[in-house]
Amino acid sequence: MGEFGAPADMQALANWMAAAVAEAAGADIGFYHIGGVRLDTLAAGGVSRARIYDLEPFGTRVATMQMTPAQMERMIVTKYNEPTREGHRIDLVSTTPYEIEVDEDDRAQEVDFPELEEGRLYRVAISELQGTGLRRRCDSR
Repeated sequence: MGEFGAPADMQALANWMAAAVAEAAGADIGFYHIGGVRLDTLAAGGVSRARIYDLEPFGTRVATMQMTPAQMERMIVTKYNEPTREGHRIDLVSTTPYEIEVDEDDRAQEVDFPELEEGRLYRVAISELQGTGLRRRCDSR
């Protein structure tokens, strides 16, 4: 199916999946829930179709929509602040970098997308799986 030039850890695999989701949907931005990545690492070298199914065995569907950065911000803030075991961590990996500003209780307050233009609509593809004053960063590079 392809080849990795270097070993990929779970974050790198989630970045790769976000890019694959965006490419498959012809989207400007792709989001992928890191919980969908079912491998800790993938060695450098050839990648078979079977290994891709090991990585993401769900046959995940992809939803596409038009979203502004403000709408993406609401999605990320809501996900980050949820009161489940998945709350208060970055689960939504994106093809565009973002920073989450959190308060002293680790509640997301706002999200900054340094590469996006506020008010502009972007075609977004999303897989269906989806400290004090610190800024948490999701950087796909």
